[in-house]
Amino acid sequence: MNAIVPTYGTCRVDPSGLARAKTATLPDMVADAGFRRTLAGLRSTLAISTVPGGVFLVGCSDDAASLHVAHAPFEHAWGLAADSQRLAVATHREIIVFANSPLLPSTHPDRPGYFDAFFTPRVTFFTGECLIHDMAIVRTGLLASNTRFSNVSLIDGSANFDPVWHPGFVTACTPEDRCHLNGIAVENGQLRYVTAFGPFNEPQGWRSHDLDAGVIVDVGRNGVLCDGLCLPHSPRLSDGQLYVLEAGTGAVLKVNRDTGKTVRLVTLPGFARGMTIADGILFVGLSAIRNTDRGIALPVSRSAVRLLCGVAAVDRALGTVLGILRFTEAREIFDVVRIPSVTRAGIANSADAGSYYAVDCRAGSYWMRFNGTSLEAADEQKAD
Repeated sequence: MNAIVPTYGTCRVDPSGLARAKTATLPDMVADAGFRRTLAGLRSTLAISTVPGGVFLVGCSDDAASLHVAHAPFEHAWGLAADSQRLAVATHREIIVFANSPLLPSTHPDRPGYFDAFFTPRVTFFTGECLIHDMAIVRTGLLASNTRFSNVSLIDGSANFDPVWHPGFVTACTPEDRCHLNGIAVENGQLRYVTAFGPFNEPQGWRSHDLDAGVIVDVGRNGVLCDGLCLPHSPRLSDGQLYVLEAGTGAVLKVNRDTGKTVRLVTLPGFARGMTIADGILFVGLSAIRNTDRGIALPVSRSAVRLLCGVAAVDRALGTVLGILRFTEAREIFDVVRIPSVTRAGIANSADAGSYYAVDCRAGSYWMRFNGTSLEAADEQKAD
């Protein structure tokens, strides 16, 4: 299990009207006023996986004057999944599932009473190297886009992974990343749409084909709904509408679920990957382009607009950008998910920062020192 050493910071408004991280231990990030207002209005936290950097939990104060940022470094942090009580993080060979411990914030050793949710690890699933992109929490476990094995897998601990669906054009469950199957959309707890870079069936087939061969597969109909997309990612359903990111062009598309026709809502300044939708707002992850021949050939790399790494807040109805959170040190955003009803989240593991760690059980929640004593007991001994 990767070591997670969380750090916390508060982003406050500087004279230019932007929120900038002031804590030296946090990578520099800038959120404009529009982004802060939008996030504050939702009373939610965004979990954002970055490369390099790890996972950031970003919430906003009610007056939109400051951001709360919690950071858990990971060597590799890829796909995410979340609800109000759980956060799953896919790493190089594992998925770590965190859960909210509601009793821990009031007794936090450094900031008692500050957090309104505190996430501690519960389960680690050892998946092997699956290149997991999208994930979804379902009744039976975690659904994950198993990119290396070209399928959608259920992660429930019964095996490293259980392949539950693969597109008809893929004929074998082998670690060959045949079509770069990367995105999933779930409806009523069931897998409904999947994105891939193309209908390929040879090892690393997507790397030697056109950039605009991407497809959306309708799992319910067992067929391709839409094709001709430039590196599609992150299909999402909201209020019965289907949206997808065309990463290679930086576009957010609305897709007709009957005909497969697409409408471009907005084109954003970056490689678009990772999206969550809440109350008519799309939060879209944006990345700089990797310095490869394939990356240089992407349409978005030829844009006159400087590409950025960050998260854009987009009005779903109007297609207008409401605000942007910029990461000035990370290169890529991998995924973005929403944790509802939380604005000041903390995150920790059994090797927490400092000299203590969190223990949560049915009998209660405790902060412990590494010598095994509770903080209260250790303080009493020191006082004696």
